[in-house]
Amino acid sequence: MVFAFCISRISSDFLFRQGDPDPRQSPTGMGEFYKIDAAAMILGLVLFYGNSKQGLKLKLLIGFWIIVGVLPAAITRDGGNHATRLILILPPLVFLVAYGMTEGIRLFIGNWR
Repeated sequence: MVFAFCISRISSDFLFRQGDPDPRQSPTGMGEFYKIDAAAMILGLVLFYGNSKQGLKLKLLIGFWIIVGVLPAAITRDGGNHATRLILILPPLVFLVAYGMTEGIRLFIGNWR
């Protein structure tokens, strides 16, 4: 049950569509990230975990950080929708978005030339 709750907090609904229901944490009808960041995050996940150059320890650290960062919200009552309790997963998600953007641009420019 806790695993399903953890997965629902890193879902596309929370991250890109609805966000926190409290208007102090995110605007109504907008997720925690911009919708354009979804493509960069997916590209970052694919390129980061599919790249054999990246060390296994770094891959495990990023995955572990996301899973463990969701636990504070999972063990509180009605805490799963609070962005302040899920702030711990922000650095690895931003890392994946940035990695997807930079590596995507590098692949595009390399193939374009």
